[in-house]
Amino acid sequence: PLDFIVTVAPGLANRDWPAWPGNPAHTHWPADDPIAFDGTEDKQLQYFKRVYLELENRIKIFCSLRIDSLDRLTLENRLSIIGTTRLAEGAEAAV
Repeated sequence: PLDFIVTVAPGLANRDWPAWPGNPAHTHWPADDPIAFDGTEDKQLQYFKRVYLELENRIKIFCSLRIDSLDRLTLENRLSIIGTTRLAEGAEAAV
């Protein structure tokens, strides 16, 4: 059984999903596709780094949740809010 499903690819947000084993909480954290970015090699690397750091940040926030203290609806709301978390402009340059 699964506990959570997080989709990130564009176009998957409103898809009809099968009944997953364990009735997991599902959320969509939209993320840009770095492969689709067109630019110089340096700009591509910068773009990839931003997408990576954004997802990493969301995962860290998710891992900090006290899941055992949240009811299902609150958990799903928190997962949805995490999916809207973006990096500040230029944040990837600081790393």
